[in-house]
Amino acid sequence: MLAQERVLGLGYTNVTLRNAEGYAGWPEHEPYDRILVNCAPTEIPQALLDQLAEGGLMVVPITEEEGWAQTLYLIEKHGDELVRTPLTYAIFPPMVRAAPTESESEAAGDGTPPET
Repeated sequence: MLAQERVLGLGYTNVTLRNAEGYAGWPEHEPYDRILVNCAPTEIPQALLDQLAEGGLMVVPITEEEGWAQTLYLIEKHGDELVRTPLTYAIFPPMVRAAPTESESEAAGDGTPPET
């Protein structure tokens, strides 16, 4: 992966990169003190909020309406309260769901992807 090679080439050793379904987050290593989302969902996935540690910070671009109108937010988690602070307008690619695998499509029976 080119990004990982670049990060390692810069001398960083405490960074792990992952290319995967963004809506699910990365539950194997939660909780996270910091989450940086580099694609824009229409709302913050609940899985990411659940994986954010107490006192944790998340920076996430949110698509506010149909199209490319996005706002970059800082999310702070304090117990059950989320403080949502708008930072600036932004343009990020949309967050999309992963394509279903062949076995998931077959399991749906009608060629449609299963609900996630």
